[in-house]
Amino acid sequence: MTPLCSSTCSEPIALVGMGCRFPGAPDPRAFWELLLSGQDAITEIPADRWDCQALYDPDLSEPGTMNSRWGGFLEALDRFDARFFGVSPGEATHMDPQQRLLLEVAWESLEYAGLDPTTLAGSATGVYVGMGSSDYAYRCGLDPTALSAYSPTGHALSIAANRLSYFLDVHGPSLVVDTACSSSLMAVHLACQSLWLGEVDLALAGGVNAILAPNTTISLAQAWMLAPDGRCKSFDARANGYVRSEGCGVVVLKRLSDAVAAGDRVLAVIRGSAANQDGRASALTAPSVVAQKAVIRRALAQANVAPAAVDYVEAHGVGSLLTDGVEWQALTAVLGEGRTAGPSVVLGCVKTQIGHLEWAAGISSLIKAVLCLQHEKIPAHGHGTQINPELGPSSLFLPQTLQSWPRGERPRIAGVNAFGLGGTNVHLVIAEAPSVPTGPEPVAPCWQILALSAKTKPALQELAGRYAAYLSEHSTAHLADICYSANTGRAHFAHRLTVLAQAASAMAELLRQADETGVRSTAGLEDDRKQLLTNLGMRYLKGETVAWAALYQDEARARVVLPSYPFARERYWLEVQPKTVSTTPVVSALRTQLAHSPVSRRPKVLLAHLRTRVLEMLDSAQTPLEPQSRLFDLGLTSLAALELKNRLQADLGYALPTTLVFDYPTLGALVEYLLTPAAVLEPKNALDHLSPDEVAQLLAQELLTLQQRKP
Repeated sequence: MTPLCSSTCSEPIALVGMGCRFPGAPDPRAFWELLLSGQDAITEIPADRWDCQALYDPDLSEPGTMNSRWGGFLEALDRFDARFFGVSPGEATHMDPQQRLLLEVAWESLEYAGLDPTTLAGSATGVYVGMGSSDYAYRCGLDPTALSAYSPTGHALSIAANRLSYFLDVHGPSLVVDTACSSSLMAVHLACQSLWLGEVDLALAGGVNAILAPNTTISLAQAWMLAPDGRCKSFDARANGYVRSEGCGVVVLKRLSDAVAAGDRVLAVIRGSAANQDGRASALTAPSVVAQKAVIRRALAQANVAPAAVDYVEAHGVGSLLTDGVEWQALTAVLGEGRTAGPSVVLGCVKTQIGHLEWAAGISSLIKAVLCLQHEKIPAHGHGTQINPELGPSSLFLPQTLQSWPRGERPRIAGVNAFGLGGTNVHLVIAEAPSVPTGPEPVAPCWQILALSAKTKPALQELAGRYAAYLSEHSTAHLADICYSANTGRAHFAHRLTVLAQAASAMAELLRQADETGVRSTAGLEDDRKQLLTNLGMRYLKGETVAWAALYQDEARARVVLPSYPFARERYWLEVQPKTVSTTPVVSALRTQLAHSPVSRRPKVLLAHLRTRVLEMLDSAQTPLEPQSRLFDLGLTSLAALELKNRLQADLGYALPTTLVFDYPTLGALVEYLLTPAAVLEPKNALDHLSPDEVAQLLAQELLTLQQRKP
């Protein structure tokens, strides 16, 4: 790494990738379509979150009630591709869904950038995540029996960033930021600081929020902060609060010079960022005009951008008459400088369509602004037909129709604004990416090879289908750019296929028929290039590492956005119910089975049960388990060992030492220990229907049997 200058460094930060899961929008493309359509993604609270009707009170006359039945929610939040990320089913079940969501969206953001995530291992890559709630931990806290050895890491907020760094094996700063509603934009700000200081060369920044329990909604409703009609009417005369939403967004950042040198596709650049605090304002949660004006001016100064050069601002726009008024005043005061009279700055607010994502709100605003720069359009403002007349005259205006925002003689510039409940303000100044000429398309048809891979055969088949649909839709695109982006910008896994063609339509048809048996190609003139590609394809199918980049070293190819990996999501969810303490002893099923088994079969019964439990921890039904197998050599982690102890303790119905698996690291040793008087024959643990003498006699016989079975 080459340290740059201080945080006032003028080099822009390139935004080269992004991923998102927002209400009604599972990816950036769907998000843009939602914004253009004016669709409202707010729905009634799903029944699988909580019984909304039981807690609903429009007048809030009863404690513990809420006056809104609305929110922005994601589908299948209980599902996750645990195998892809090397997480056992037991650990996945205890992981906060926010951690799982962040892993998948971060991977998708790197794919969007055309960066093979597996090549980042050991790099100075930082992870910065806005996050502040853990409804999953709250739910599990209602039922102590739902807690396990995986709960500390599954529920800790800091682990959300740390787990992503661990999975990618990256070594830059890894942290979770909580400044309430400005958290995810603060995460981006801190990532930019690290890049400017030379602390990292690549940064993943964003935020995540999941609404899984009613407690926060109840408290916000009791404070009259939620809109009863579930609509966020930013800067509108009818503004009456906000609507809670969940989601996740991640952006991939580099210094612009590094991105250009690597041939990355730059989506937009961050030219300046700033953060500050209200200090002692009129109240702890009341925003400050003075502080907001200061943070906007500081960001503009760092970006070396005059206020009059800003075309568009994606506002925080929470939908409160007080906060909207303060933000309007601050933006008007700063951005009005140097302008002629009349509205000239477009003001947008994504909350009017997808709600307020709270800790992930800022990243949703940033991704929207980047999409506007890319598509050269600004969507109409939602729920804004009655602009609050008390806001006063301004150069700002809320677009009632789709606005064209084409490239011109000067760079298009936007601001992204956010402020937190406790007074932490963040402002970014972003601009369009520098123009880059596209790679040339060969005059004559040229053979191209597409190499696809996945961790499982079903995932590979689905990925092939996604690429077939993509190629059919983009039949006029540069096929060389598509293959270059896929071959050099994706991770390569065990299940593979390759196809050769000279046109996108022909390659799409091959993918519909593709499997892992060989290199498929269309008919055409045989030449040296086709033979070279066929040979590379055969080597690739054999599992070899192919230097795909060498194919394009003499070509100016461009990266394009391609279909993302098809995660095989399965359900991992803790069903919890509030528990009361019971003094009634519970006889476990395993103890009962052991007590009723013949003496000669008890070791076999216990060994079979142990095999089942260990395979659950290892997440592999194929792992051979022999009595002498050392469990840690098979991949059992220390956390999984503790969870195994907990499960065996529950199965047997008596206390076991925390160091059980460490002291007895093989199945045979575990069986021998668990059938000893030291483990079983304490008076409170004796098998219920047998006397101590009878149990001692049985165990003596079993121990003798075990000794005889030893090699």
